[in-house]
Amino acid sequence: TQVTIAYDQLADGSVVPTKIHTVLISTQHAEPGKAKRTVEQDGKDNRGAYTGEEQIAPSMAEMNELIHDYVIVKTLESIKLKSGE
Repeated sequence: TQVTIAYDQLADGSVVPTKIHTVLISTQHAEPGKAKRTVEQDGKDNRGAYTGEEQIAPSMAEMNELIHDYVIVKTLESIKLKSGE
């Protein structure tokens, strides 16, 4: 994950963040629309085998929406600047 932040430099040389410019999130994913969770998480690695209802990997569009809603938005909502905003 990489975040690019814009700053303003004050007269004393210190900087103040003014906005988040870019958020880059790299993910590992299974083949969209085809991969089955029971196969991807079969217990042969350090994770236990998945035994719940079968799930199919989301499409890239669905994955982008999930990342936006549950990672980016939730993270930005939790950030408080020194200004209190």
